[in-house]
Amino acid sequence: MQRDLFALAILLAIIITAGCQLPVYTVKSISRGQTAINGNLELTSGKGPYGADVRNLKFVVAYEKDDRVRIVIGDSEEKRWRVPDYVIPGLKVQGRADQSNLVVEIPDQGKQFNIKISRRNGQVLFDTTGKDFVFEDQYLVLSTAFTSPHEPNIYGLGERVNALRLDPRDNHYTIWPQDNGNLENFNLYGHHPFYLDQRNDGTAHGLFFLNSNALEFNMKYNKNENRLQIRAIGGIMDLTIFAGPHPQQVVQQYHDLIGRPAFVPYWSLGFHQCKWGYDNINNTIAVVENYKKNDLPLDTIWNDIDYMQDLKDFTFHNKNFEHERVKKFISDLHANGQHYIVIVDPGIKVEKDYAPYEIGLQKGVYIFKEDGKTPIKNKVWPGITVFPDFTNPKSHEYWSDLINEWLDEFPLDGIWIDMNELATFCDGECESDANDISTPYLPPGLKLNKQQLNMNSVMNASTWYNAHSFYAFMEGYATRKALLRKYPNKRPVIISRSSFAGTGRYNSHWLGDNDATYRSMHLSIPGMLTFNMFGIPLVGADICGFNGDTNAQLCARWTQLGSFYPFSRNHNSIGKIPQESYVFGPRITDINRSALKNRYQLLPYYYTLFYKAHVEGSTVVRPLFFEFPTVVDSFVVDTQFMVGSALLVSPALEENQTVVDALIPPGRWFDYYNGTEISGNRRLKLFTPLEKIHVHVRGGAIVPRQQDALNTAQQKKLPHNLLVALDENGNAGGELYLDDGESVDAVSTGRYTLIKYKASFDQSRYTLESHVDRAGYDNGVLGYVSFVGLKSKATKVTVNGSAAKFRVEEDKLTVDCGNSKLTKDLKIVVSL
Repeated sequence: MQRDLFALAILLAIIITAGCQLPVYTVKSISRGQTAINGNLELTSGKGPYGADVRNLKFVVAYEKDDRVRIVIGDSEEKRWRVPDYVIPGLKVQGRADQSNLVVEIPDQGKQFNIKISRRNGQVLFDTTGKDFVFEDQYLVLSTAFTSPHEPNIYGLGERVNALRLDPRDNHYTIWPQDNGNLENFNLYGHHPFYLDQRNDGTAHGLFFLNSNALEFNMKYNKNENRLQIRAIGGIMDLTIFAGPHPQQVVQQYHDLIGRPAFVPYWSLGFHQCKWGYDNINNTIAVVENYKKNDLPLDTIWNDIDYMQDLKDFTFHNKNFEHERVKKFISDLHANGQHYIVIVDPGIKVEKDYAPYEIGLQKGVYIFKEDGKTPIKNKVWPGITVFPDFTNPKSHEYWSDLINEWLDEFPLDGIWIDMNELATFCDGECESDANDISTPYLPPGLKLNKQQLNMNSVMNASTWYNAHSFYAFMEGYATRKALLRKYPNKRPVIISRSSFAGTGRYNSHWLGDNDATYRSMHLSIPGMLTFNMFGIPLVGADICGFNGDTNAQLCARWTQLGSFYPFSRNHNSIGKIPQESYVFGPRITDINRSALKNRYQLLPYYYTLFYKAHVEGSTVVRPLFFEFPTVVDSFVVDTQFMVGSALLVSPALEENQTVVDALIPPGRWFDYYNGTEISGNRRLKLFTPLEKIHVHVRGGAIVPRQQDALNTAQQKKLPHNLLVALDENGNAGGELYLDDGESVDAVSTGRYTLIKYKASFDQSRYTLESHVDRAGYDNGVLGYVSFVGLKSKATKVTVNGSAAKFRVEEDKLTVDCGNSKLTKDLKIVVSL
């Protein structure tokens, strides 16, 4: 159906433009400086297909940094809508043309306007020459040729459920936040007009089109046509090219623009359990007790909308969630080092004497109808609702007051913000057929106000037509401010369904309403990899599936996979069978326990990766080609992934699967669990019984770990250990980051410890040494170090000059470090 609509739209476009010359903009004036190129454009011939062309444009090409160039094209009078600087910063020129890694070519005055961007070596990355360029009131088109000598490898352009590598041959990718469930290849909850282009020579570059209106990225790559066309239904053209050339660098450069991810608390990396259907406090308490009874780790219990009184925000049900019992429950959780999070929707019930509604009405903080005075209403869970306008600064105080008064009584540990696309039960309004904004063009199959507000609704920033896409971004900002007001030095945990470029500065994300199917489990992998590219590293899918009934085998496989998600939460829908980690009998419980305990053992490694994401803009989980950008076979792989640079995860993703066909990249690799070596640079059939998920550690990596416990608070007291996987030359390296796990200012004030580990080989001995870069947090001991990949068996081991106990198990050497302090210098010598 969607493809039929697409074909119809193309046919209509052909009919409209038949016999009509498309617009030609000529460079009216141009000024070339060392930091920027400025100029004006004039429409000198032709017209767009819908006849509302903007005749006079101005442009600026800014060398923002050596590795990025930003091009902004708008109306000469600068009256058109553009994304506010408080969402994404405006132009900041910090580079120079003569120092840039990118070369920009724009014609001289009097010539037809086009843009060509290349590397210094002449490799073309972006070129509009001879391609459509349209700037109408509600129809903007910017086109570039695919300049690679092979079929393009494009990633990003979300949010949607699809394969990791986007198909460029004849496809369109719509970006407009809507609740389209779990439909593949449809626009979903987030607005992320960023893509990464990976070349077969190992180089990569990125493109970000900053525009909050509905967008379409239309690709064609065949023997007759070669182009990527960006279409928008409003705003301006604000384009940034990132030079890379390594794919990880592209992402870091993108995050440098949109903002690096907020640092999350340590406990948020633990395991989470939720269900829409824990309909009273007794059920909720029982889940926590059953996790403990079955020796299963659990850090956080969640409640969906069941906890609310009449489904209203900032309430607990008077009977089913009796208030004193809830308070005691929260107190008991905290005493045991566990946490509690509940859901909050943006819709405020229209009800007399309901304080959140009445206060918002008095303060005038809601989104209004076209008249700018009457709050627009729609229907969500509690019935007829209104919606705070989070682009209105007054709403932040209103929202913060509500949250803080609520948390004074019920000290929650985080907030789950849902339905914030906005998602509503009526298209536009439930009680009115008022006229709405019309547009001459829409991407195929898109209805703007489908289950959301009318486009002519008025916000402080602009109309809903313009500002809808970053509504959840602003709600997340307001929610973070509220939590920091309540807990000034604790890192907030906010999980949001909808997102915008830069959301990672404030919130994290789960992948929405997935299905209890193997297909949905598989597609969660490209989902989490893509959101790490988008700068939201704490991300994961509902383990075992949300919609539909799961089963024992699927849930076991999904728990194995989900134990490697950055955000690891089991959650399913109301009326569906229970799927907690202990409900499918002893065998499945044992499999789940093994998976979750292994996750906890790896949390120091994950936490170090989150630290690096926060300070460097890097990814926590990443596609294989991020680490092996010259291995062309890895470009399409989305059934495996890397955790950092050290771990390769190859899960079973099909029903009754017992063999995984895995791509093993070049280098030395070792079975994470037993140390058995396998050679790389090949495909390998891996025997995969239900009890096993394949994980391999990369030769040359040092992975910090810790003894597992039932939650992170208990685990923080236990010894650490290291897994040292030696490369072909006997070398390895790694890092460990430590802090108190929650302070907002731990990094900025230096109250953290960063340890770098290095292993090397010299003649007949291996040496492992630590270097403490910073020792601002003194907590933790090192219990043991395991080595894999030694050339022969060890005959003698010393730790800091003294003989040490050691043992050899299969292909692994384990050295007892005697619980030495992590901040103390370490030197282990292994003699062969």
